[in-house]
Amino acid sequence: MPRSPLELKRHHEQLGDDLGWFESLYQERQNDADIPWMNFAPHPLLVEFVEQNLSAFKGTRVLMVGCGLGDDAEFVAKQGATVTAFDISETAIARCHTRFPDSLVTYESANLLELPEHYANAFDWVIEIRTIQSMPKHLWQAGFKGIVSAVKPNVGQAVSICNGRIAQESEGVLPLPLLESELHDGYTQAGGKIVSIAEHFMNDRRLFLTQATKPKTPL
Repeated sequence: MPRSPLELKRHHEQLGDDLGWFESLYQERQNDADIPWMNFAPHPLLVEFVEQNLSAFKGTRVLMVGCGLGDDAEFVAKQGATVTAFDISETAIARCHTRFPDSLVTYESANLLELPEHYANAFDWVIEIRTIQSMPKHLWQAGFKGIVSAVKPNVGQAVSICNGRIAQESEGVLPLPLLESELHDGYTQAGGKIVSIAEHFMNDRRLFLTQATKPKTPL
């Protein structure tokens, strides 16, 4: 019987490998339907956002962070963008290739905290959905830094979709919801500039959609 995400997370933390549980989860759950965050469809809030900004996506370079089994990346690619999607799990990336053998998406295995050099300042859009909140809190800031590092200065934009909470609400368990202030501070301290943090509700769950740019570093 596969272990729960929380069991895997605790096991890998004891080994000093805070992010290794993602690979273990995909290895232990060979049925795609058993992946806890698998919906076999792109995130509804992503669909809404892209469709509202369709002309801004066509012909652009998009980086999908923590792409999982690829549904979000495939949706964005179908809107006319050139998409690179990465996940820390090599097993997840292999399954993306299996699920979408004729895909236009470039799937790669990479770690958000140690991105390949060719990602730096390279993308018009960097999209992250529930990746930061699935990481231990002490790695959040490094995660925001990785996202911002891949955004084209001045013209690019980072987009985050995450479970949110207000101060009066408890953190709960994995994935941890973020406060609006944590999103603001995370992007700002990583060198980004907040454009907006919009609150949404889906199935009685609070979500935040954050947009941030990266001002060009002064010479």
